[in-house]
Amino acid sequence: MRRVRLSVAGMMGFVLLLALGFAALRHPTPLVSQVTFTTTLVLLTVAVLGALYDRRPRRAFWGGFAIVGWGYLAMNLGPWFDTHVAQRVFVKKLIEKYYNHLSYEPRVADEEVWAARYGGYERGDFVEKVTRSGHDYYIVNHSVDDSGYLLEFMKKDLRPISPEGYHDLCHSFLGLIAALLGGIIARNFAASGDRPDPSRGPSVPSS
Repeated sequence: MRRVRLSVAGMMGFVLLLALGFAALRHPTPLVSQVTFTTTLVLLTVAVLGALYDRRPRRAFWGGFAIVGWGYLAMNLGPWFDTHVAQRVFVKKLIEKYYNHLSYEPRVADEEVWAARYGGYERGDFVEKVTRSGHDYYIVNHSVDDSGYLLEFMKKDLRPISPEGYHDLCHSFLGLIAALLGGIIARNFAASGDRPDPSRGPSVPSS
């Protein structure tokens, strides 16, 4: 088995990607999710162009980057796949677990937060303009089910981002990591294919 080669620039890019991704996951907000998702789509689109028009040594990397990246997003976020394929992959359950353990204390400037009503991720509801009452509870200015009653939520039930937004954020980050690994593997496959096979002996040019 040939050793996978990674350049210094590639190592720095991978470390930078990890740093930015973990920073985004540490402070998830709707804006961070949208920026991360948009950046992922832009990079994957550029990878398609690189696979088509870049020089041959780099074309394999861009091809692997695009195939694996788009494949990951399609498998986890695409129609039909998100209900028939992603449900069977451990990544979805892992993301839901971490989302369910998020907690958030609204700031004065916040105009909207999300609350896990009844304490369950599957019953998460959108809540607007949360205000603090006492030390542990928060009261919203209207009921999410339009019943006309004020609802109380504990801090552990509040989220700074919707379930869908958190899924988009996590899959964008993981999709870029998968794409980068796919590009590295594809490049090394291409490099291995360009080397002569010593078991076949020297090649004889045809006349």
